[in-house]
Amino acid sequence: MKKNKMMRIAAVLLIVTLLSTCAISGTFAKYVARADMEDSARVAKWGIKIETSGSLFSEKYEAEDEDYIAAGGTYSVEADNGEDKLVAPGTGSYTFNEDGEVTDMGFTAVLSGKPEVATRFALNLTGLQDVYMPFADGYTDYSVAVKDGVEETFDLKSPAAFKGGNASGLNNEYVYGYSPVKWDVRVTRVKDDGTDGRSISLSEMAASVAGQQFGELYQSLFTNEGISITDAKTIVEQVKARGLESMIMDKVNQQFANHGFRNLQITIDDDQIVLAMDFDPNENCNYRFEGGWTWAYEQAAPSFLNAYAADYTEMCDKADTYLGNVAAGIIDDDTVSTDLGFSFIASATQID
Repeated sequence: MKKNKMMRIAAVLLIVTLLSTCAISGTFAKYVARADMEDSARVAKWGIKIETSGSLFSEKYEAEDEDYIAAGGTYSVEADNGEDKLVAPGTGSYTFNEDGEVTDMGFTAVLSGKPEVATRFALNLTGLQDVYMPFADGYTDYSVAVKDGVEETFDLKSPAAFKGGNASGLNNEYVYGYSPVKWDVRVTRVKDDGTDGRSISLSEMAASVAGQQFGELYQSLFTNEGISITDAKTIVEQVKARGLESMIMDKVNQQFANHGFRNLQITIDDDQIVLAMDFDPNENCNYRFEGGWTWAYEQAAPSFLNAYAADYTEMCDKADTYLGNVAAGIIDDDTVSTDLGFSFIASATQID
């Protein structure tokens, strides 16, 4: 009896064990799916650096006249208060070597870096003021003495009008007046090894692109010394009138094709001059921008005025003298500007 009871208990335990084994086995037979992910990121490199150096104007300028220097003279121009920055005939910002080559234009802005984002670099000139006289008749001639209380006068004429008309088809409405302070700007690509690559100046571009297109306007304004701020506005209006904008932009872009930037844009209006250029991500942005000015001691006549060169130079000398006397307060002439200045902003911005 006892043995049968033990057999029945053993059978029950065996059945329970088998059932539990099935249940446990079921937990090991389910479907399983799993995906693991690890990721990381860093901030894209910027690293753009803009540096400026140099000075464009001074309160005094060293003399070049050898006889004056031999007699002990040092400066040909010097502010009476020792502080005001001045411009005058015969002055400028350029530094020359013994061979007469320009070694420093006066002002330099250097853009450098290799960002991992597309970048737009812009040079912005605002607050433009220029030394300027409008073309007009009857200016007082301070280059000669007043005789018997009667002042002499002179007429300030455009180069085209000097010949009595538009010999080369120049539309005189785009030529406003006399701007003796001449500027030039140079853009230079700096290679990865630090040496200079492609380089072009404003005056070189004008000579290679638009010499024939601008006719007398080109010859009278694009001198060896560059162009003045007022002349720049004159040129742009003439460019727009003749539909030359795309030609000039294409020329500059071709000059620097595969040399860094794309999409060069130049905008000039009454308030500002803006030069903008775009760089792709991971592009070397190393460029140098230089600017300088000069006020020639004697204004050279345009080549088409060879027969009138002496008269043209004399007229410019009279205009220079008039400007100096307006600055001295001898005469009050609201149509004339004797102040020169601007605000310069260099900026680099990520392109969205």
